[in-house]
Amino acid sequence: MKNPKIILATVLVVLFITLSIMVGYLVYKNSNPRNQAKQNTQIQTGDWVTYINNKYSYEIKHPKDIVCGEGAGVGVDASNIEDVFYCSPVGLESGYNTLGINIQPQIINPSSKTLSFHAFLNDVNGKLVTTAVSNNDILGSISSKMASLGYKALSQNDFSELNGIGSFVGFSRVDSTMGINADHSTSPIVDYNESWFFMKENTLFSVYIGFVGQDSNGKVPYDKIARVKQIFSTFQFPINAQRAD
Repeated sequence: MKNPKIILATVLVVLFITLSIMVGYLVYKNSNPRNQAKQNTQIQTGDWVTYINNKYSYEIKHPKDIVCGEGAGVGVDASNIEDVFYCSPVGLESGYNTLGINIQPQIINPSSKTLSFHAFLNDVNGKLVTTAVSNNDILGSISSKMASLGYKALSQNDFSELNGIGSFVGFSRVDSTMGINADHSTSPIVDYNESWFFMKENTLFSVYIGFVGQDSNGKVPYDKIARVKQIFSTFQFPINAQRAD
């Protein structure tokens, strides 16, 4: 018969190790700036404004203090102005700081062997990236292309507000240069971009988040970006909606 003291000591050691792992994980989770931003941006959507896109049969809500509409984004011209939904939060610091989001759908030809898309919102002149499409796998082909360009792949947990729309992939890029302030001092200019892609039947939806800002720390404002991402928790395809081709 085993010694009860040995059994008790073993149980206590196992419990200690388990609790240490749990505490360590919680400390890491709460210290992550992305997670902190999400925790600090829980807001109610009851008084938000609803935007409906009849052409692509989706709807999304946004706060009243965020300017949203159609017709702004990378590569937008008069022929597809109604295809693009954008938001530009107001109340940011003056100067170089700007934050924008875009939803850009495009219909994909199932038999096409190539795909052209915008890598990021802040690309100069809306530069297109072209990739070969393998086995009709649009998202896989985009992932391969973005990886070959050296962009960082994000996990779905980085944009949990999109959960529920099916598979999606995301990427980010951070650039930093020195800029001149109004008082002739210098500070870093941060150019931060996230791009997310998902499919709905034969339509590719590209979601772009872009920030360009200048401050003494040169840090990405994850709190503001997290608030923008809250908008996408309301993104949906109404059950009775039919796309107007």
